[in-house]
Amino acid sequence: MGYWAVEPLIAAAREKTSPTKCAAILTLDAIGEATGDRRAVEPLRDIIVREDRADYVGSFAALALGRFRDGAATDPLRKALANAGSPEMVRAAAPLVLAKIRTPDALALLLEQVADGGAMEKVSAARLLAL
Repeated sequence: MGYWAVEPLIAAAREKTSPTKCAAILTLDAIGEATGDRRAVEPLRDIIVREDRADYVGSFAALALGRFRDGAATDPLRKALANAGSPEMVRAAAPLVLAKIRTPDALALLLEQVADGGAMEKVSAARLLAL
């Protein structure tokens, strides 16, 4: 655990099966919160944009970035939300992440998402909760 575990966990989050990816992301989140180690931030941004098959992988990556309060995560979230194939769980996680980031760009994207109607119930609920 700790400093030495970050690089192998990043590799697992990029290359392994969905359950392994999720476990790696959760562990990276815990290490980042406990130590302030931000080496996982950039790989997590990439996962949000790339992951369009497994519901939980992208949403776990997004939520971890919210806990890091990563202002640069707004653009990857915007790309993921613009992708019609993005999983519903990513769409539901995004407003909660944007609310934690609290930058002007994050607020603008959150307001765009709230104004966009027709979302699934989970996504609409997350948007309202984020406000």
